[in-house]
Order: sequence, then structure tokens, then C-alpha cells
Amino acid sequence: MLMACTKPMKTTTLYYAEGNSDKQYTATVDGETVTFTWGRRGSTLQTDSKTLTPAAAGKLYTSKLKEKLAKGYRPGQDAALPAAQGGGPPVQEFARSKAYDRHPDTSYRPMLLNSIGPEQAEALIRDPNWFMQQKADGIRAIVTIDHAEGTVRAASRTCKPVALTVATINALNDVFPNGAILDAESCGGTLVIFDILGIGNGELSGHCCELRLRNLETIARGNKYPHLFFIQTARTEAQKRNALKLLRDGGAEGVVFKDRNARYSAGRPNTGGPALKWKFTASASVIVARHHREGKRSVEMALSDGTLVGHVKIPAKHGRLPVIGTIIEVGYLYAFRGGSLVQSVYKGIRRDVDADSAEQLQYKGEERNGIKGKQNPGR
Repeated sequence: MLMACTKPMKTTTLYYAEGNSDKQYTATVDGETVTFTWGRRGSTLQTDSKTLTPAAAGKLYTSKLKEKLAKGYRPGQDAALPAAQGGGPPVQEFARSKAYDRHPDTSYRPMLLNSIGPEQAEALIRDPNWFMQQKADGIRAIVTIDHAEGTVRAASRTCKPVALTVATINALNDVFPNGAILDAESCGGTLVIFDILGIGNGELSGHCCELRLRNLETIARGNKYPHLFFIQTARTEAQKRNALKLLRDGGAEGVVFKDRNARYSAGRPNTGGPALKWKFTASASVIVARHHREGKRSVEMALSDGTLVGHVKIPAKHGRLPVIGTIIEVGYLYAFRGGSLVQSVYKGIRRDVDADSAEQLQYKGEERNGIKGKQNPGR
């Protein structure tokens, strides 16, 4: 009898240490079975396994490892520890002291933000130790201008290249003749710049936010290129409130608050952090146009003129789906004319308005007083 040949079992463990995060991920492929375990190091790990053909199992094993590597996981248990054992600095302080946390062959790791609500935002508006900037709405990119190599590279948070126009690259070379490391977002043909991590051969990421932004503002004064947009910083309570009104009226996505004394901290902390984001949301009364197919707890939404504006999920706690023709209230981040509501959230049935009121949309980039439709009749 001939014995079937089987591929030997393979196991790889990767580690991720960033801010307060200390995680591990293990993938094992053994013939037709591929198993994954993950979770916080030292805790009870979660497990999942799949049985496939040997070829498919091997392919899934490889693809999952590549996915984790792209997110910053690395092999080597000791190298990934967030702090030295026995009397080392706490995790948060270690993370804040990392100046240039580089993705291999690309760029530096960005600082990711936790969200806050209106109450916490109000406290930070009053606090002179927190600055405020507009939250850009594009593709996050760490931009490296390296004049020694003659290159300009932009990388996303997942280490993927971000395309920049030739005009933008030429403008960066002119405005930053000695090179720089920038935290920015690519918004179409415009690069929106809101922080600087290095200038020339000098490191700025280890310095406080106040110093970094002062350097950036000095450079911004010499900018004459429409392809580069430097975000302004509001420092006093009066400046923050004035900027907040202009941004909300103008349909901006939200604002970012930054601790003036904090160094640049790569990654996202479990809670809080030296920079926080507050997204603005709008509310609209819309009509239930149709239910999705059986088994899906979502409905299609329409305005009073019949224009469809996407779908919204109805959480199970609300019971039955609202009847077709019912007016419901939804929250959303923003809307584009002719498109769907972005990040819509179901709030409940509206029994105090009629169908003619189902058209309170705040279109992105348009002034509120220029929106077609009636003012929201109430909560």
C-alpha cells in the first residue's frame, strides 16, 4: 500500500507591541487544517481553525501572516516586548519615547487617534494645554522627503504606498529643500499637512507638540503651492470656538485635539492618548423605502422626493423592522448629493413629523443655510 505524502506542520508566531497593546498571533498549518490563536500576551488566547484542501490551507496560512506583518506584527518575542523586564519604564512612557518607529523600507508609523464625544470635546476647548486642528478627510500618509536619496515617499498606516501627484512632489521638494518627515493626508490632488516629525537631519518626533507645530507654521508661511495645504492650529478657547463654528458650518468631518506638551506617539493607545478626534455627525428624518432580503436587518432609505440614500442597519434591540413608508431618524457623518449617507446609524421611528419633512441632509462641503430642505423639526 502506498502512503500519501503530507506536508510537515508549520507554525509561526508574531508579536505586536504598540502603546498599551502587547499582542501575539500564531498561525499553524497541518495538512488540511489551519489554526489561528490570538490575543493579549500572557492572557487566555482565542482560537479558530478551518479544514480545507492542503493547498487552500497553505494559502490561507500565508495570507494571514502577510496581513499581520503589514499591520506591524513582527517575529521575535524579546524584540517585541514593550518594555524591559524588571524595573523598565512603563508601557505608555516607552511608546511615547519612540521617535522614529519605522515600517521596513517605507516610512514611519503614524499616531492613531481615539474618538471622544461632545462633553469631552467641550472640556478640551476650554483647556489651554490642548490645541485644536481640523480633521482632514483623505488617505492618511506619512511622507518622507529624502534629498540624500532624491526620493519622496508616502505610506499609509498599513505600510502601503500612497500616490502623490508630480505637482505635489515638486512642491514638497521646494518647500522642504533639506528634507522632512510629515504627517499628512492625501485629499485628491492636495496634500494636507498637520504635523512634522523631522526636518533635515533633525528629529522632531521626540519633541513636544508645541515645538513641532511652531516649526511647521514657520515653514508654511513660505508655501506658495495650491497642492500643499497646511492645517491651522487653534490654541486659545476663543480661537477654538471660532474655528469650530466655521468648520461645522462648512461641513467639515470633525476636529483633532492635541496635547501641547506631548511627544509624537506611534500607534493607538487602548484609551485616551496625546491626540483625540471628535467627528461631527448630522441627523435626518428619512422614509423606509424597502426591506433588504430576508435575514438582513437593514432597510433602504429615501428622501421625500424618492431619492434613495443608502441603507441603515436596524439593531435587534429595536424589535421588528419598521414598516415600509415609516419615517425614521438616522444619524450620519456626512452626505454627498446623489450618493448615500456615510456611516448612518439608526436612532428610531419618528412619529412627530410627516413625509414632507424627510429631507434634512447636511451635504459635505456645503453651507447649512444653502441646503435644500426644512430645518429639523425636533428631536
